Amino acid sequence: MVPLGGFGGPRLEFDGSLRWAPTGRKVPTGRTVEYAPAEAPFPILRTSERKMPPDFERPTRRVVSIVLRDEERPDRILSVRRPADDPDLPGAWGLPAGRIRVGESPERAAMRAGHDKLGVRIGGLRRRASGEMLRTGYRLEMILLEAILVEGTPAVPQSLPGITQYSEARWAAAEILAPATELGSLCCRLFFESEGTSR
Repeated sequence: MVPLGGFGGPRLEFDGSLRWAPTGRKVPTGRTVEYAPAEAPFPILRTSERKMPPDFERPTRRVVSIVLRDEERPDRILSVRRPADDPDLPGAWGLPAGRIRVGESPERAAMRAGHDKLGVRIGGLRRRASGEMLRTGYRLEMILLEAILVEGTPAVPQSLPGITQYSEARWAAAEILAPATELGSLCCRLFFESEGTSR
């Protein structure tokens, strides 16, 4: 591919999403691509790695995660297993969660996630913690809510397409969340912090 203006034209930079942009733009891949000088008979790519700027502006995903406790055994919580093809934490056990839509409250998002992902109705929501972290390509902002089960029995996966569905769900001791915490799960970390413990 010839740079704009032909050989000897301005340097271009590949931003990792099949687009070309002028050099100097901050890109998520942190990879600079330069063309050979004008006398080269054909364009030659030269790459160099550079550290991603810490203040790089990434899109933000707002998410709510939910703590549901077993009424008969309050020491157990509802844990769910992410699908094997999950891009961030495949196969990890964590807490039910869902994205917060534009204009939607965290509480409303939690109730929707309970219905769409677990097949239950939840209520009595109260905020426990919040936090954020950088993930590949985006910034994750999360609010941790505790809720009570109002109606239904949690069952996964649900049949609603277009959203992440879990492969398993079980009532278990909080220790089931420890491995995902070590792998960088924000919902699990917030849970242990809200409980006054650390992992």
